[in-house]
Amino acid sequence: MTTSKTPLLPKTITVRGTGHATAKPDCVHILFRLVNRDTDYYCAMKDAAYDLVELKSALTRADISSDDLKTTNFSIETERSYSSKDEKYHFEGYAVHHNFKIVIDFNKERLGKILDAITSSCANPDISIKFTVKDPTSIKNELFHTAAANARSIAEALCKGSGASLGELVSINYSWQEVDFYSHTDYSPGCKDGAAPDCPPPEITPDDIEASDSVTFVWTLN
Repeated sequence: MTTSKTPLLPKTITVRGTGHATAKPDCVHILFRLVNRDTDYYCAMKDAAYDLVELKSALTRADISSDDLKTTNFSIETERSYSSKDEKYHFEGYAVHHNFKIVIDFNKERLGKILDAITSSCANPDISIKFTVKDPTSIKNELFHTAAANARSIAEALCKGSGASLGELVSINYSWQEVDFYSHTDYSPGCKDGAAPDCPPPEITPDDIEASDSVTFVWTLN
């Protein structure tokens, strides 16, 4: 009768490394939101169509083609309000929501021209601006490089403290999570609610983009 021994599994160490990277914004996402309300469905739609024409006209004055205005959301909602008096919901009207986006290279003069044209138009959209980068590849690569270096540094320090030595790299596990490559600068300009239509938007310098990501590494121990 013979017996076989189960081979011992190699000792390993698992470390998650965190990478960090920064970059200066070179691209701007300008987001517009139009909301039109009316108790009549067709009037609400007519007003929405009118505001869209006004918005495109304003962009044309700022040398932006109407084809560059991309719809990101369009919805029509029936609005109701609850009355505690009769404990019923009552029809209030229709709300047409239309969201758009344009993407331009970051240029302070051009951005100011676009905002000046939009905020002086009859459309009066809500505006928000996000600063980002056209090609995030270099940031992603920097994240991976620094994450790998961080993980190895931690693994070597742990081995040194425990009397072991770092062996071969066994595996790399990356979750492919969505990383935000937007600047933290929050810029929501507008000359609404009675403000002077010719008020120029202030010139700003957005903060650098800061991104982080993590990768898990497994090494054998000697």
